[in-house]
Amino acid sequence: MWTICSWAQIRAMPIETAISDAVIRRMHFAKRGHGADYRWDGRVPGFGVRIYPCGRKASVITYRAQDDRWRYHILCDTGLLKTAEAREFARQELAKAALGGGPQAER
Repeated sequence: MWTICSWAQIRAMPIETAISDAVIRRMHFAKRGHGADYRWDGRVPGFGVRIYPCGRKASVITYRAQDDRWRYHILCDTGLLKTAEAREFARQELAKAALGGGPQAER
């Protein structure tokens, strides 16, 4: 699933100091309605957790694609990988995106 947003929206998103497994377990959906609730990692820019209204939590990255649009890409549910593993996977995916590849190019 892809969501496109502006640079102003990306900059307005709150930055967490560091996401850990314990922090993810304590996270809850905090918005009204059905909008996306993102929590961003302070260690890897562009890596975070998306929290759904139903309680599902997924590791996500955001990056600027070649068409100059900001893209979101869900890596996996948070229960599948430990946070350190998801962070390393995010670094790899963000590096691919920086070189012009990335998740969208692989589709």
